[in-house]
Amino acid sequence: MPAITIAPKNQITLDIVNEKGEKRGEIKFNPRDIRVYNAFMAMSKHIYNIADKYGSVKDVAEIPEGKLGSIDEYKEACDALGKVADFTDCAVKQIDEIAKELDVVFGKGTSELILQGSYDFELLSEFIQGVAPFFKEAKNERVNKYLDDKNESDVM
Repeated sequence: MPAITIAPKNQITLDIVNEKGEKRGEIKFNPRDIRVYNAFMAMSKHIYNIADKYGSVKDVAEIPEGKLGSIDEYKEACDALGKVADFTDCAVKQIDEIAKELDVVFGKGTSELILQGSYDFELLSEFIQGVAPFFKEAKNERVNKYLDDKNESDVM
């Protein structure tokens, strides 16, 4: 009986290693898969939302320690704490969404492999920066193919 061979030509496998270079796991993904690409873009949007919200707290004056001398100092401290609380609330929600997308893009359990049960934004950023070039290359190939096809078409 004839057979059809289906092989994932565009699948990429990357090892996940710790700071000592020891393998902790691996991820497999196809950046040319439009569903995977879309989920990666959703993760990027969540990261942007965290960075955008961070802009509202990076200029918060240092929160005073000890006794507050006046009502104005108390209000100022409460305002600063409120901005920090808004930021952390936003970051937790966005990282929850990113964890879901990680498992869609790279397979179930990837969020735990990468985040290790934490909400460490730096771990997440390092990972995203590591895989982003593969998605950028896939996007460029799709765009260039479209442009090449468009340039070759015979228009009357």
